[in-house]
Amino acid sequence: MGVALAPDPNGYLGPSSNSLGIQGAWYAYGDDWGTNGAPPGDCEVKGMHAASACSSITFPLPAMLSDAGGDAGYTSTFPQSTPGTMCLSGTAAKVLASDYSNMFGIGIGLDLNNQGGVKMPYNATANKVTGFSFKIAGVPTGASVRVELPIPATDSSGDAWALTVMADGAYTVDLTTAAGNTHALKPSFTPTGTQPAFDATKIESIQFHVPTNTSAAITIPDSTRLCVSDFQAIVGP
Repeated sequence: MGVALAPDPNGYLGPSSNSLGIQGAWYAYGDDWGTNGAPPGDCEVKGMHAASACSSITFPLPAMLSDAGGDAGYTSTFPQSTPGTMCLSGTAAKVLASDYSNMFGIGIGLDLNNQGGVKMPYNATANKVTGFSFKIAGVPTGASVRVELPIPATDSSGDAWALTVMADGAYTVDLTTAAGNTHALKPSFTPTGTQPAFDATKIESIQFHVPTNTSAAITIPDSTRLCVSDFQAIVGP
Protein backbone atom coordinates (compact mmCIF):
# COMPACT_ATOMS: atom_id res chain seq x y z
CA MET A 1 0.00 0.00 0.00
CA GLY A 2 1.30 3.44 -0.90
CA VAL A 3 0.86 6.38 1.47
CA ALA A 4 1.21 9.78 -0.21
CA LEU A 5 3.68 12.13 1.47
CA ALA A 6 2.52 15.55 0.30
CA PRO A 7 4.30 18.63 1.67
CA ASP A 8 2.70 22.01 2.31
CA PRO A 9 3.46 24.98 -0.01
CA ASN A 10 6.71 25.60 1.90
CA GLY A 11 7.89 22.02 1.43
CA TYR A 12 7.13 20.84 4.98
CA LEU A 13 5.48 17.58 6.07
CA GLY A 14 3.83 18.11 9.41
CA PRO A 15 3.20 15.27 11.90
CA SER A 16 -0.52 15.35 11.09
CA SER A 17 0.05 15.04 7.32
CA ASN A 18 0.47 11.24 7.43
CA SER A 19 -0.06 8.24 9.69
CA LEU A 20 3.53 7.00 9.57
CA GLY A 21 5.27 9.41 11.94
CA ILE A 22 7.17 11.07 9.10
CA GLN A 23 7.80 14.77 9.66
CA GLY A 24 10.36 17.11 8.20
CA ALA A 25 11.07 19.51 5.39
CA TRP A 26 12.30 19.18 1.83
CA TYR A 27 15.61 20.96 1.32
CA ALA A 28 18.33 21.52 -1.25
CA TYR A 29 22.00 20.91 -0.50
CA GLY A 30 25.34 21.15 -2.26
CA ASP A 31 29.05 21.58 -1.73
CA ASP A 32 28.59 25.36 -2.17
CA TRP A 33 26.02 25.59 0.66
CA GLY A 34 26.79 25.40 4.36
CA THR A 35 24.66 23.94 7.15
CA ASN A 36 22.59 27.14 7.14
CA GLY A 37 21.40 26.39 3.59
CA ALA A 38 23.38 29.20 1.95
CA PRO A 39 26.93 29.77 0.56
CA PRO A 40 29.74 29.23 1.34
CA GLY A 41 30.00 25.48 1.79
CA ASP A 42 32.57 22.71 2.20
CA CYS A 43 33.96 23.35 -1.28
CA GLU A 44 35.18 26.82 -0.32
CA VAL A 45 35.66 26.46 3.45
CA LYS A 46 37.26 23.01 3.73
CA GLY A 47 38.46 22.39 0.19
CA MET A 48 39.74 25.96 -0.22
CA HIS A 49 38.47 26.06 -3.79
CA ALA A 50 37.35 29.23 -5.54
CA ALA A 51 33.59 29.73 -5.50
CA SER A 52 33.61 29.71 -9.30
CA ALA A 53 34.97 26.13 -9.23
CA CYS A 54 32.32 24.83 -6.82
CA SER A 55 28.88 23.43 -7.47
CA SER A 56 25.99 25.88 -7.50
CA ILE A 57 22.21 25.80 -7.04
CA THR A 58 19.89 28.14 -8.94
CA PHE A 59 16.62 26.64 -7.65
CA PRO A 60 15.43 26.58 -4.95
CA LEU A 61 16.89 29.79 -3.57
CA PRO A 62 19.29 29.68 -0.61
CA ALA A 63 18.14 30.40 2.93
CA MET A 64 17.98 34.02 4.04
CA LEU A 65 18.50 35.71 7.39
CA SER A 66 15.04 36.06 8.88
CA ASP A 67 15.68 39.59 10.17
CA ALA A 68 18.27 42.34 9.87
CA GLY A 69 19.95 41.47 13.15
CA GLY A 70 20.20 37.78 12.37
CA ASP A 71 19.19 36.76 15.90
CA ALA A 72 16.28 34.73 14.56
CA GLY A 73 18.60 32.66 12.33
CA TYR A 74 18.16 31.51 8.75
CA THR A 75 14.89 30.45 7.16
CA SER A 76 14.22 28.69 3.89
CA THR A 77 11.24 27.40 1.96
CA PHE A 78 10.85 24.99 -0.93
CA PRO A 79 8.27 26.44 -3.36
CA GLN A 80 6.48 24.20 -5.86
CA SER A 81 4.99 25.18 -9.22
CA THR A 82 2.96 21.96 -9.03
CA PRO A 83 2.03 20.93 -5.47
CA GLY A 84 4.13 18.00 -4.31
CA THR A 85 6.64 18.28 -7.17
CA MET A 86 10.06 19.14 -5.77
CA CYS A 87 12.58 20.47 -8.31
CA LEU A 88 16.27 21.36 -8.55
CA SER A 89 18.43 23.27 -11.01
CA GLY A 90 22.10 24.17 -10.91
CA THR A 91 25.51 22.67 -11.63
CA ALA A 92 27.45 19.81 -10.08
CA ALA A 93 31.05 20.96 -10.48
CA LYS A 94 33.92 19.10 -12.09
CA VAL A 95 36.01 17.61 -9.29
CA LEU A 96 39.50 19.08 -8.87
CA ALA A 97 42.43 17.10 -7.44
CA SER A 98 40.08 14.16 -6.70
CA ASP A 99 38.55 16.16 -3.85
CA TYR A 100 35.24 14.30 -3.83
CA SER A 101 34.81 14.93 -0.10
CA ASN A 102 34.43 18.67 -0.59
CA MET A 103 33.16 18.72 -4.20
CA PHE A 104 30.30 16.25 -3.92
CA GLY A 105 27.64 17.91 -6.09
CA ILE A 106 24.07 19.02 -5.49
CA GLY A 107 20.75 17.48 -4.55
CA ILE A 108 17.42 17.70 -2.78
CA GLY A 109 16.19 15.67 0.15
CA LEU A 110 13.54 15.15 2.81
CA ASP A 111 14.20 14.68 6.51
CA LEU A 112 12.07 11.81 7.80
CA ASN A 113 12.16 12.69 11.50
CA ASN A 114 13.05 16.32 12.13
CA GLN A 115 11.55 17.71 15.31
CA GLY A 116 12.17 21.32 16.28
CA GLY A 117 14.99 21.62 13.78
CA VAL A 118 16.78 18.53 15.10
CA LYS A 119 17.33 15.70 12.60
CA MET A 120 16.79 12.30 14.20
CA PRO A 121 16.70 8.73 12.87
CA TYR A 122 13.35 7.44 11.61
CA ASN A 123 12.29 3.89 12.49
CA ALA A 124 10.80 2.62 9.24
CA THR A 125 10.53 -0.93 10.59
CA ALA A 126 8.36 0.08 13.55
CA ASN A 127 6.08 2.02 11.20
CA LYS A 128 5.93 -0.91 8.72
CA VAL A 129 7.47 1.19 5.93
CA THR A 130 9.17 -1.22 3.50
CA GLY A 131 10.21 1.27 0.81
CA PHE A 132 9.48 4.44 -1.12
CA SER A 133 8.15 5.10 -4.61
CA PHE A 134 8.41 8.23 -6.74
CA LYS A 135 8.57 9.63 -10.25
CA ILE A 136 11.62 11.51 -11.47
CA ALA A 137 12.07 13.75 -14.51
CA GLY A 138 14.90 15.88 -15.85
CA VAL A 139 17.76 13.45 -15.27
CA PRO A 140 20.69 15.02 -17.22
CA THR A 141 21.87 13.09 -20.26
CA GLY A 142 24.92 10.99 -19.44
CA ALA A 143 24.54 11.60 -15.70
CA SER A 144 22.91 9.74 -12.84
CA VAL A 145 20.93 10.48 -9.69
CA ARG A 146 21.68 8.57 -6.52
CA VAL A 147 18.65 8.03 -4.30
CA GLU A 148 20.39 7.86 -0.94
CA LEU A 149 19.16 6.78 2.50
CA PRO A 150 21.81 7.92 5.00
CA ILE A 151 21.96 6.41 8.48
CA PRO A 152 24.17 7.58 11.40
CA ALA A 153 26.73 4.87 10.66
CA THR A 154 27.38 6.26 7.15
CA ASP A 155 27.48 9.96 8.09
CA SER A 156 31.25 10.11 8.52
CA SER A 157 32.07 8.43 5.20
CA GLY A 158 29.18 9.81 3.16
CA ASP A 159 28.72 6.36 1.62
CA ALA A 160 24.99 6.04 2.18
CA TRP A 161 23.06 3.06 0.91
CA ALA A 162 21.42 4.06 -2.37
CA LEU A 163 19.60 3.21 -5.59
CA THR A 164 21.10 4.71 -8.79
CA VAL A 165 18.69 6.22 -11.33
CA MET A 166 19.91 6.72 -14.90
CA ALA A 167 16.78 7.95 -16.70
CA ASP A 168 13.38 9.58 -16.17
CA GLY A 169 10.59 7.31 -14.96
CA ALA A 170 8.74 5.78 -12.02
CA TYR A 171 10.86 4.00 -9.43
CA THR A 172 10.63 2.01 -6.22
CA VAL A 173 13.39 1.69 -3.66
CA ASP A 174 13.06 -1.13 -1.13
CA LEU A 175 14.55 -0.86 2.34
CA THR A 176 16.71 -3.94 1.89
CA THR A 177 20.14 -4.88 0.62
CA ALA A 178 19.10 -8.44 -0.28
CA ALA A 179 20.77 -9.86 -3.38
CA GLY A 180 18.34 -10.52 -6.21
CA ASN A 181 15.95 -7.71 -5.29
CA THR A 182 15.89 -5.35 -8.27
CA HIS A 183 14.92 -2.44 -6.01
CA ALA A 184 17.53 -3.18 -3.33
CA LEU A 185 20.00 -0.66 -1.92
CA LYS A 186 23.71 -0.70 -2.69
CA PRO A 187 26.63 1.40 -1.39
CA SER A 188 26.81 4.82 -3.08
CA PHE A 189 30.42 4.12 -4.02
CA THR A 190 33.05 1.46 -3.37
CA PRO A 191 33.88 1.76 0.33
CA THR A 192 37.50 2.05 1.44
CA GLY A 193 36.76 -0.01 4.53
CA THR A 194 33.87 -2.11 5.81
CA GLN A 195 30.51 -0.78 4.70
CA PRO A 196 28.17 -0.37 7.72
CA ALA A 197 25.10 -2.57 7.46
CA PHE A 198 21.92 -0.80 6.41
CA ASP A 199 19.57 -0.24 9.36
CA ALA A 200 15.94 0.52 8.49
CA THR A 201 15.30 1.60 12.08
CA LYS A 202 17.69 4.56 11.76
CA ILE A 203 17.03 6.30 8.42
CA GLU A 204 17.79 10.02 8.61
CA SER A 205 16.49 11.19 5.25
CA ILE A 206 15.98 10.36 1.60
CA GLN A 207 18.15 12.32 -0.83
CA PHE A 208 18.20 12.71 -4.60
CA HIS A 209 21.87 13.41 -5.26
CA VAL A 210 23.55 14.48 -8.52
CA PRO A 211 27.14 13.35 -7.88
CA THR A 212 30.27 14.89 -9.38
CA ASN A 213 33.06 13.42 -11.50
CA THR A 214 36.55 14.38 -12.65
CA SER A 215 35.62 14.65 -16.35
CA ALA A 216 33.13 17.50 -16.62
CA ALA A 217 30.57 19.58 -14.77
CA ILE A 218 26.92 18.46 -14.92
CA THR A 219 24.37 21.22 -15.52
CA ILE A 220 20.65 21.00 -14.78
CA PRO A 221 19.08 23.98 -16.61
CA ASP A 222 16.34 26.00 -14.99
CA SER A 223 14.22 25.28 -18.09
CA THR A 224 14.40 21.50 -17.53
CA ARG A 225 14.76 21.06 -13.79
CA LEU A 226 15.32 17.74 -12.07
CA CYS A 227 11.95 17.04 -10.42
CA VAL A 228 10.66 14.42 -7.99
CA SER A 229 6.90 13.87 -7.79
CA ASP A 230 4.27 11.39 -6.57
CA PHE A 231 6.43 10.59 -3.54
CA GLN A 232 4.96 7.80 -1.42
CA ALA A 233 5.90 5.49 1.41
CA ILE A 234 5.21 1.81 0.80
CA VAL A 235 3.65 0.13 3.81
CA GLY A 236 3.68 -3.61 4.32
CA PRO A 237 1.64 -5.88 6.57
